Amino acid sequence: MPATKPSARVLADNLNRLMEETHLNSNPKMVAKSGLGLGTVARVRNAEVSATLDTVDALARTLGVQPWQLLAADLGPGETSQAKADSPDELSHEALGLAKLFDMLPDDRIKRVVALNRATEAILRILQNIDEPTTRLPAATAKAKKHTA
Repeated sequence: MPATKPSARVLADNLNRLMEETHLNSNPKMVAKSGLGLGTVARVRNAEVSATLDTVDALARTLGVQPWQLLAADLGPGETSQAKADSPDELSHEALGLAKLFDMLPDDRIKRVVALNRATEAILRILQNIDEPTTRLPAATAKAKKHTA
């Protein structure tokens, strides 16, 4: 077996500690929640492999931490909750649930959701501008109004 790389050992230690803290303290439990393979989880927990970014992301998402936290050598017990609170992209429980559902969508549906979100944002920007009395119509809109008049 090849020598363990320091980052693989740190990841394994943090993963094992967080799995205990979150009661996902067995490989089958982690596999069921993360969607990763049993062999992948076992090899990462034993520091036998250098995990891919996708694997680190899946583990972090499952454990409710940021991916960097799994790789932080000096992150001791209990420090993940403070790091989560300090995180600028902390999500509410409801937002996290929506994010998990969004992750389960097929790519074609994600593209449609993103397009719908962009259209909604554009409509909101337009509606906000309509309320302002000094708003000028874009040239294309002005031309369209001219042709319909």
